[in-house]
Amino acid sequence: MNFNESEPIGLVLPIISEKTPFKELKAFSKKKWGSDARKQVATDIVQNGKELFPGADWKSILDNIHSMGYSTLYRGYGAIAFSDAPHVGGFAVRIKRSMHDPPIVYLSSRVLANRVRASEEFKDFKSKMPYSAVEYGQKNLPEAQSYMEILDFVSEPNSSNKKRDCILKLGKLLCKDDIVGAYNIMKKFRADSL
Repeated sequence: MNFNESEPIGLVLPIISEKTPFKELKAFSKKKWGSDARKQVATDIVQNGKELFPGADWKSILDNIHSMGYSTLYRGYGAIAFSDAPHVGGFAVRIKRSMHDPPIVYLSSRVLANRVRASEEFKDFKSKMPYSAVEYGQKNLPEAQSYMEILDFVSEPNSSNKKRDCILKLGKLLCKDDIVGAYNIMKKFRADSL
């Protein structure tokens, strides 16, 4: 781990390793997120989580993540590859980012926290993982509070066509670094959904 000298003594900042670059993600998206692409992006999502929350029991956490699709129960990396990789990787492509860039690291952690099924065993993980993600986001994202709210919105499970359209609009605005515009679109969508 690396220590940032401008931070109080004892605060450990995560080191985020390089992962799938934007150009490769863009190529994956043109091929409709095939099996190998999904596996690679799922590995990146989990690695982002591990780097933000290294003290967690990742084997147990991954065993607790499930997804059902095409009459098949997926677990762990398979569940993330099936359900989350195209979503997170696709959003990275929309905002022209790599899997190791701060918005995607933060989004990965939020998606993982949302996917861990509710149980007493993972209460500690679900409460601490988002906190470590928030610390990371506050230090690494421009206009951190608004940007994190937008990424939290993107990470929330919801498959409505209106939300997908909203996420597409958010992606276009974030690609242009228009965080204020994206934040306003998200707030309007939430107000209209009440």
